[in-house]
Amino acid sequence: MKFNNMMNYMKKFYRMIHKDHPRTLIYTIFGGIIHGIIPFISLYYSSKIIDSLLLSDTDSAIVRIVIMLSLVLILGCIDRAIYQALTVIADASYYSVWKQTSHKAYVMEYEEFEKTETMDKIRRAQNGSIGSGGVESQILDTHTMIGLLVSVFMSFIFTIQLFVRGIYSDNFIFYSCVIIFLFIVFFIFVNLVQKRMNQYEIELNHRNEHGNSISSYFISICLDVKNGKDIRLFKMTDMLLQIYKNIIDYVNKTFYDYAYKSGKDNAVIAFFTQLLAGFVYIYVGVSVLDGNISIGDVLLYTGAITSLATNLNQFIAQYNGVAYRFEYLGNFEEFISSKNMHYDGTLPIEKRDDHEYEFEFRNVSFKYPNTDHYVLRNINLKLNVNNRIAIVGQNGAGKTTLIKLLCRLYEPTEGEILLNGINIEKYDYEEYTRIFSVVFQDFRLFPLPLDENIAGSEEVDEERCLEVLDQVGLKEKVMNWPQQQKTRLYKNLGDGINVSGGEAQKIAIARALYKDAPFVIMDEPTAALDPIAESEIYENFNELIHNKTAIFISHRMSSCKFCDEIIVFQDGEIIQHGTHNELVEQEGLYHELWNAQAQYYA
Repeated sequence: MKFNNMMNYMKKFYRMIHKDHPRTLIYTIFGGIIHGIIPFISLYYSSKIIDSLLLSDTDSAIVRIVIMLSLVLILGCIDRAIYQALTVIADASYYSVWKQTSHKAYVMEYEEFEKTETMDKIRRAQNGSIGSGGVESQILDTHTMIGLLVSVFMSFIFTIQLFVRGIYSDNFIFYSCVIIFLFIVFFIFVNLVQKRMNQYEIELNHRNEHGNSISSYFISICLDVKNGKDIRLFKMTDMLLQIYKNIIDYVNKTFYDYAYKSGKDNAVIAFFTQLLAGFVYIYVGVSVLDGNISIGDVLLYTGAITSLATNLNQFIAQYNGVAYRFEYLGNFEEFISSKNMHYDGTLPIEKRDDHEYEFEFRNVSFKYPNTDHYVLRNINLKLNVNNRIAIVGQNGAGKTTLIKLLCRLYEPTEGEILLNGINIEKYDYEEYTRIFSVVFQDFRLFPLPLDENIAGSEEVDEERCLEVLDQVGLKEKVMNWPQQQKTRLYKNLGDGINVSGGEAQKIAIARALYKDAPFVIMDEPTAALDPIAESEIYENFNELIHNKTAIFISHRMSSCKFCDEIIVFQDGEIIQHGTHNELVEQEGLYHELWNAQAQYYA
């Protein structure tokens, strides 16, 4: 990775970390500098102490010992304290970045969030973090890289100083040219080998990302209680274990190949490093014989030059690792800093006690991103206030997509949707969503207390919560639970109650009623209920909904009898619109669907 790109990634990365941990970059740079300087304090003063002792200058030696020990002790304590703080910050930053990522996922436009390319970026960042190190590793490794860079700089300064001191010696100039030539060759060679090793590591990480992704998926399958029945009854254990074994074999082979190749290259680098060190000792020895440096300086300059070779190699390797990690960690920052909405309106929603809200679809067509197929085509429709409206049709007809457009989870490809004569995009998005209570067919409940699931908040109106539980016929059962309405659902986060599909659906309906929004939308609201419970819901629906507008999507045609108007979809178009009595008498899709189900109840 080019240096400019590296700096750009680093700037974005630490800008993301800065939001919750503003001192991270200061600790990283300052700590790295101190960590890189400390070894050279020992080298420098040790060489001077030896010279003092050889000259029998005990007082000078003692002073230098005290200075060296004091500096190493003070800087060592600071270095250790900074690294300890950085370790804590690095661990906390991992959760901070995921918190920011989760928040962005909650507030960004649903249509954008659902895109495959959006999710692929997050998956790659997640899988890369599992296999090659994540946010915490990047912070600590950047600190190490800065320390190595400082060490290389200090080594280079002392090496130049050695060359300058022997500039007037003919032999020394010759030897200096030789050692400089060897350093240049060594640097070029190490750089080439490190590039090759870096390529090995990139290939390993890419292959490992794929392995981690599949492995995590199969582990989640095996540990999900919901899958336990099917795995046992259909004897899938051996099949799943064999698939997982194949994944492990693939991962092991990937790491073995990398270890073999990188091991050979590291051995070559180690050999030439030691060979260069041998020339350095000869070079310094000749310098002593020529009188260019003292005996004590032998320790200083041999240490500096060998440190230059060793740290330069380590710095290149560290730089490549940090650069690679930025390539996938950058997806976090890109995701977090992306726009929430392609257009977020500013108009407030008019607060109306009479719930007189009128929606109109005007020439609305829609197709999903990166597809040519229109899910909805030229929809013109007005939703009458306070009506019970049923939307019916065969699977894939566009019913649920219509609701997602109405709730502004998607934006129309063509046409517009109006609320009281104004395009819904012009309304403040958060305010706009408050006028809808929706139960989607793929609704989600969370392993939290029941009342928090219903309220969508830790602040719960307990009286209202019990009221809606009573309305959906769950209050009596909930009162017999261990902690009544405060009982946790499911067992993911501790002891809880596993509810049936029908009970979960009733809770979802209760959640929609608790919100008390003027528009209630239910997508297959009774699919998991038994016939008696379904009948109770529909018989009491007017009482449940009161003066709200209700929209139903259902494959159970019996629910349509409770509705004031019925809209029939086929292939993304409205083909019929009327009351139940009108449509059942007409030849058409509604008549076919009604009779197809009615014959089983004859």
